[in-house]
Amino acid sequence: DVAGMLLCLWSQLAFFLDGRPKIRVLFENLGNGKIKGCMSGSLLRKDIRDHCEAADDEGKEKFTCFCNSRDNCNGGRTLQRMEVETVELLTCVCSGAHCKGETCLGELCSYVINHRTQEIEKGCVNASVPLVERRSMGSCMIPPITGAMHHTVAKDASDLLKTESCVCASDYCNAEKPQITVPERQQCQTFVTAKVMGTSMSSKNVTCTGEFCFKARIKSKLGHMTEYNTMGCASFTGDDMLAEELNPTGCAKFNSEQLEVLACFETKDKAAIGRARANQEVREPKRKPSKGKGRAAKGHQE
Repeated sequence: DVAGMLLCLWSQLAFFLDGRPKIRVLFENLGNGKIKGCMSGSLLRKDIRDHCEAADDEGKEKFTCFCNSRDNCNGGRTLQRMEVETVELLTCVCSGAHCKGETCLGELCSYVINHRTQEIEKGCVNASVPLVERRSMGSCMIPPITGAMHHTVAKDASDLLKTESCVCASDYCNAEKPQITVPERQQCQTFVTAKVMGTSMSSKNVTCTGEFCFKARIKSKLGHMTEYNTMGCASFTGDDMLAEELNPTGCAKFNSEQLEVLACFETKDKAAIGRARANQEVREPKRKPSKGKGRAAKGHQE
């Protein structure tokens, strides 16, 4: 339901939906340089504040920035003047062929199990795909919502339908499989299609049950997997917060020259939406000092 498109900074096409904010975003964590573009849709809150997140106390290692205060705000001096928050990387258990040690550092921890083979892998996930990892934080999903969330336990598309991927946001939270204790009342269509190194693969269509149904469509020029499309189900533990810039349900798009992402979360279960809203991360923006009145107090609401 795209209402239109516009050409914005960095010659990147940006899609937007009627009545929704157009959020300029900078993502630096795909490993291939900076990704800049526009993000919009009903999954995004209207009151997103301008800020950057960094992995160091000095704010030099920025990995994500959000802004919607003015055109072209995701570059140049405007970006440099943004409020910076330090986000500590997590220590996660690492187990599997991809691991170099018993632990790893990342933005999220993962626990992945192939229910057909009972193979399990644990590790770290960095929020490399805009929107997707942030909304799925604290959930278990079938199939994995991105191609990076299954490590090596799934060999093809049909394997992914039997693969459950859980992501969590506290130290060592993936030592054991996160437990879902909430009612799962939403039946969802489930399938996966992907294109890896020019070879396409697809699964059959089945169903699964969870709190939410999700849909993700990813097209990338940055790695071996150039396309990943999936629909499935997700349920949340309630241990991790809903990111401050997101609504519980809706769709949103990110678009740049190198990456296109569509992500949707939907449910008819009002109790599931209520649980997500109750777990919403809330932060008060830092106040700027007023002239002649000394420092303004800083606020933070839990």
